[in-house]
Amino acid sequence: MKKIICALLLITLCICSVACSKYENYSSDIYDEALPEKNESIVDTELGSTASDRKIIERITMTVETKTFDTLLEQINSQIKELDGYIQNSDVNGNKIDSDNYRYANIVIRIPSKETNNFSEFIATNSAVTNKKVTTEDVTLSYVDIESRIAALEAEKTALEQLLASASSVQDIVTIRAQLTDVIASIESYKSQLRVYDSLIAYSTITLYIHEVDTISVEPEPGTWQKIGTNLKNNFAGMWSAVKAVFIFFVSIIPYLIPQVIIAAVVITIIKLARAKKRKAENK
Repeated sequence: MKKIICALLLITLCICSVACSKYENYSSDIYDEALPEKNESIVDTELGSTASDRKIIERITMTVETKTFDTLLEQINSQIKELDGYIQNSDVNGNKIDSDNYRYANIVIRIPSKETNNFSEFIATNSAVTNKKVTTEDVTLSYVDIESRIAALEAEKTALEQLLASASSVQDIVTIRAQLTDVIASIESYKSQLRVYDSLIAYSTITLYIHEVDTISVEPEPGTWQKIGTNLKNNFAGMWSAVKAVFIFFVSIIPYLIPQVIIAAVVITIIKLARAKKRKAENK
């Protein structure tokens, strides 16, 4: 029995040292990347690589107004399906019986992280956003810590299974099985935490507060094509204004140009007559 207990303690110490070593190596890597002595190009490359591996949880809260409540809800449902998202929770209240009975909806939506910007732009284009809040949480260190704990527990589980296979007495078997059960339970608990993290990282959480109104308090944000159309319109308007300004300028200075043109014509005529007279005299 004493040998079994000693073996368990030894295994636990070894596993803990492995976990701590892995965690310290990760922290050391982060520290090394922050050292100012490194070449700038190398630092940029390493930070870019690290940033791509970070575990970021994003949450967005938006309050919007709309005069077409039912249409907006249909558009949102269609957009969620198109982006491979899903509705986590939905609460729609009120009935549009008269102009004083406005409806509202609270919808919690999960959208793939890579599509978050597209969905936010869609909402801004099809409704009037009165408030928007974006929060992000970096859980990289917690994620790595849990992975290290799982690795350590997996190693301990393997060692316990080997001890159990070689145990001879009932008391030793009972003790090892109890320890093995605790280790397995811990592994499953940590894996469950990782699954929660993976879900929150892969899918951003967007909470929408939709209010039905008769009058929009803010103008909806124009879409991409609307912005392009507006810019083209403004550019053509600017060009036309410039052309008109040049035309008006030349028309305005005509009264000043006419005398100068007459004088120039008289001078040119005199010069031509003088040259002709001179040539005639030379020919004689």
